[in-house]
Amino acid sequence: MQEDTGIEIARLDERLKALQILLDEREKQLRLAFLNAEKASEKAENAQRVVNITQNEFRGALKDQAAMLATRSEVDRLVERIKTLEIGWASGAGHSGGMKDSWATIISIFSLAATLVMAVFYLSHWAGK
Repeated sequence: MQEDTGIEIARLDERLKALQILLDEREKQLRLAFLNAEKASEKAENAQRVVNITQNEFRGALKDQAAMLATRSEVDRLVERIKTLEIGWASGAGHSGGMKDSWATIISIFSLAATLVMAVFYLSHWAGK
């Protein structure tokens, strides 16, 4: 009977050693899984950081571009001004006004030249006497 008890204890001892080996193996696997999860998490965080930087740069570019665009009210004012200029051009208002000014300048220059010529003749007539 003691022999059976000794064999039974030896079997239990072997089972304990086998269970300890399994437990150690599971612990190693768990540690490895945890390390892999940490590495994957770090990679994901770094990738997200790069995406965030890119998105912020894109937002900044859009903000800069929006600052350069005309507002709706500015565009409306320009459209109204263009319409006014088109109406004036179609009626010839700017063209005829410019022509009248040109003719007035030509007549003024001609009159000044005639006055100068008459003054020279007058002075030369009186200077000769």
